[in-house]
Amino acid sequence: MTERHKEPKEPKKSEAESAGKITDAYDRYLLVRKKERPRARDLIPKIFDKFEQYREGFPYDPNIIAGYAELDGLPLFVIGQNWRTVKDRKILSTITAKGYSLALEVMKLAERHQKPLITLIDTPGGDPLQESAELLQCWKISDCIRTLAGLKVPTVSIIIGEGGSGGAISLQVTDRTYMLENSVFSVISPEGCAGILIKGLNKKPREEKQRRHREMASLLKPTPQDMLEFKIIDSIIREPEKGIHKDQKTAAKNIKYFIIKALHELGEESIETLLDKRYRRFMSYGEWKELPTEPKASAPRRFARNIIKGVKKIFQREKKPPIGEEEHPTEWPTGETHPKSYECKICGEITPFKKYLKGFKICPKCGSTDRKFYPTAHEWIRHLVDRGSFKERDANLVPLDPINFSFKTDDGTIKRYRDDIERDYTKTGVHEALIIGTARLKGQEIVLAVSEYGFRGGSLSSVVGEKFVRAVNYANQINCPLVSVSMTGGARMQEGILSLMQMGKTNMALTRIKVPYISILADPTMAGSLSSYVSQGDIHIAEPNAEIAFAGTRVVEGYLRTRIRDKKGRSPLWYHPDFYLERGGINEIVPREKMRDRVYDYLELLKKF
Repeated sequence: MTERHKEPKEPKKSEAESAGKITDAYDRYLLVRKKERPRARDLIPKIFDKFEQYREGFPYDPNIIAGYAELDGLPLFVIGQNWRTVKDRKILSTITAKGYSLALEVMKLAERHQKPLITLIDTPGGDPLQESAELLQCWKISDCIRTLAGLKVPTVSIIIGEGGSGGAISLQVTDRTYMLENSVFSVISPEGCAGILIKGLNKKPREEKQRRHREMASLLKPTPQDMLEFKIIDSIIREPEKGIHKDQKTAAKNIKYFIIKALHELGEESIETLLDKRYRRFMSYGEWKELPTEPKASAPRRFARNIIKGVKKIFQREKKPPIGEEEHPTEWPTGETHPKSYECKICGEITPFKKYLKGFKICPKCGSTDRKFYPTAHEWIRHLVDRGSFKERDANLVPLDPINFSFKTDDGTIKRYRDDIERDYTKTGVHEALIIGTARLKGQEIVLAVSEYGFRGGSLSSVVGEKFVRAVNYANQINCPLVSVSMTGGARMQEGILSLMQMGKTNMALTRIKVPYISILADPTMAGSLSSYVSQGDIHIAEPNAEIAFAGTRVVEGYLRTRIRDKKGRSPLWYHPDFYLERGGINEIVPREKMRDRVYDYLELLKKF
């Protein structure tokens, strides 16, 4: 570091803190959303000595500013996110698919010219509307994450305002990450979190809404101090004493110091070392525990057990049911017996329940599925692979409660994340929302990763991310294809920033995959999982009527303040697999009963390449 670039002196308390305006995490959200707070478009010209914005010939999104820059004579590339208020509506602006396309172009330019890449993050998230869905929003976010994960140049990200959800992590998978002292970084906004967890919140008085928003902000732990504790960021950049909006020059100078310092340190490393450190950094994210495994029985005892089993089979003369029909439960995990018949919500067809089970839980008349009777992970496994061939791995990984997430409901009861985990384990019999293992599909060895929708809606968590990484690594180790089945509603907000980091972690693992990867999109497949590992397959197969989207209909309706579902509760067309088939997001739509044969066909095809 030169004499010109001394470490910025730590200022006294900022103007907002001195005035007593910042008392908790939610105050930081209110501060970073103020109109007068400088954005990337304001800071970039003050941080860099030269900046040329890319416009003509590049995708355009007013929420993204990107181009070539110079810093102390060092050429580099910059991508900045611009938080802005939309005039005709009082909502926060979000990054569109065009914005991610622009970011991808600049990432590729940085690698092609072997120049460092700097990203400035300030967005509440990605755009959940149809215009972005038409341009494959989730695929673009996932491509940004995976491209950054394997980018062969030094990378630095700085969170300057609100870092929200997949929109933020799409530019955060870097070698160094810093945050301005009043910025925030979270898996979901406090308003979004409260809206999902607190039923009927929109109809409550304004004071109650604000109280809940403030409560959720504290629970999510989005502050720079929290990020330091979780080792998500490397340092906190102090803001000027008078407030960043009144002294942009000092703020830019402080940011500039950390960029130069990071590039100086990263410049001393080889590209191979940088990639390895970046990989190990993201592999470390997540908290779980490993249950002790039962001691293996002695050889004589195992021999005796096998003799007893053989004798029982001879006398009981058990018949093996056809593949896909065995082991259908006569009781649900809750202990309630299943109904005698199933009535389709869409067409009204009434079907004997045993026939409904044998038909892969699909209405025989209209082909619709019902999430109330979702196929469990083990049912998917039985549908897909050879009987008795599945061997589960890492079943003893269980989730923790890393941010101690709990709150009091309106009726006075305490709702705890750890209680929800225990309840879902009792209901499903599995410890987490992903089951991995090895199996044979028509004799061909595969590694399988299947979502369990009954466990926290199949959401992406620390254990789910770790299990998927282990599945990728084991597939590489034994040199056989990887097949995943996704049924998920997104990243799990009860684990805060650690669940969001799994988007980076899973895509980081896929930068090193050496075998074919087939991704099956079941109903539903959304948000964090879809915007990370699910959309990175060599082949994408969706089942008919699977709901596929960046955000659920309830979230979008809250965003638009209008209903988008029809009278029967059906989602609009841009939630259907046909929509993504036409636009190249998926390769084929295949019914559940034919999925086994089609996956095998694709495995045979991929062998040739």
